[in-house]
Amino acid sequence: MLYLIIGMSLLFLVLAFVVNTNNARFLLSGYNTMTEKERAHFDLKGFLKQFKRFHIFLGLSFGIIGVLLFFQWGQNVAGWFLGLFPMLAYLVFIIRAKRFDHNPPRYSYWAIGVLLVCIIGVSTLLIYGDQNIDFVVQDQEVHISGMYGADFKIDGIESFRLVDELPPISSRLNGYAMDPVFKGYFRTKTGDKVKLLVLSKASPLLYIQLKNGEEIYFVPEGRSAEKEFEQIAALR
Repeated sequence: MLYLIIGMSLLFLVLAFVVNTNNARFLLSGYNTMTEKERAHFDLKGFLKQFKRFHIFLGLSFGIIGVLLFFQWGQNVAGWFLGLFPMLAYLVFIIRAKRFDHNPPRYSYWAIGVLLVCIIGVSTLLIYGDQNIDFVVQDQEVHISGMYGADFKIDGIESFRLVDELPPISSRLNGYAMDPVFKGYFRTKTGDKVKLLVLSKASPLLYIQLKNGEEIYFVPEGRSAEKEFEQIAALR
C-alpha cells in the first residue's frame, strides 16, 4: 500500500504539469468533448491555473499525509485515506471550477453526482468491511456473521483443522481486502477458490472444508482461532 500511495502522489504531480493549453482538447476530460462554441465560453487559462495548483496540492498532501498515516496507524487507516481523500478533493475542485465554465451547466453536475455516489459506495464498503465477525456454534450449527458470513451444520463439515498460515493468494475475486483484514473470495496460486474471513495476522487459523466443496479460512480479531476449533471439535 505504501508504494500505491507514493505512486498516486507522483501521478497527481505529473498531471499538474502535463495538461496545458496546447493539449487540453485531447487530455482534459469534459473540455475534449465540447464544441468550439462551448470552448469559446470556457475560461481555459483560468481553469488550467487552478488545475495545476490543485494537483500540486493534492499530490503533496496525499503523499505526505498518506505516508504518515501508514507508519503511524497502519494500513487500515491509510486505506481509508487512500479511498476517500482523492474523491473528496476532486468533489471540492469540481464545485470550485464551475466558475470557469460559462456554458449551461451539464458536465459538472454529472461529475458531482458520480463522485457522491462513489464516495457513499466506498464509505459503505469500508465501514461494513471493518465490522467484526461473530462466530457462533449452537444447536449443531455454525453461524458466521458479517460480510461474506456463512451458515452451515456441523455434519456439513468435511474436515477442519488449525493451520499456521494462509495458502499463497494470487488474486481477489470479490470482497474486502485491507491488510490485515480479508473478507470474501480469493484465488490461490494453485487455482483453488477459497473464502477468507481473516481479521488479524494471529496464528493459528481455522481451516474448514465443507462437504459442498467450499473452503473457509477464519481468524478472529486480535487472537488465534483455537477457541472456535475447540467448539466444533466438541460436537464432532
